[in-house]
Amino acid sequence: MDPLIKSVYTKTVKDEYGVIDHRTETVDAIQSGFECCGANGPSDWASSIYGKKDPSEPIRFTVSASPDTYYIPPSCCKRNDHAEALDFLRESDACNKVHKLIVGGVIPNTIYNKGCTEELIAVVNSQGYIFFEVIIGLGFIELIGLFLSIILCCSLGSSERYKA
Repeated sequence: MDPLIKSVYTKTVKDEYGVIDHRTETVDAIQSGFECCGANGPSDWASSIYGKKDPSEPIRFTVSASPDTYYIPPSCCKRNDHAEALDFLRESDACNKVHKLIVGGVIPNTIYNKGCTEELIAVVNSQGYIFFEVIIGLGFIELIGLFLSIILCCSLGSSERYKA
């Protein structure tokens, strides 16, 4: 299960963030909730679709982006208070200054340094038993329904034999 979580989340960060809206919202919620950035760290954004384009320019007319810089989403910025809205992150001067990072450069202390996959794996491992209990419970309910429907079918069939 751990390799699956890593590969899916890494693919989402690299290929789908900023492209598919609900994936973008999910990654933003994970990053701000778990206080993490990227799949394995902030440097993951250097090879992502989002990291290669300037968020302030909706359309670029250049052949390629500058290979030595990349952008990170606002949800990677550390919060000074416990504001829930991402609007706080977008308006933060400290965050706006570090949206554009240099490849191989030092990650500023205003950005979360740890990756999110380890946090996700820890949550799935600690809460996974609930998922399996629900599956077993639903399977048990289906078996009871199947058993009762067989009894009902058998009783309906036998009542017609005794009619005069």
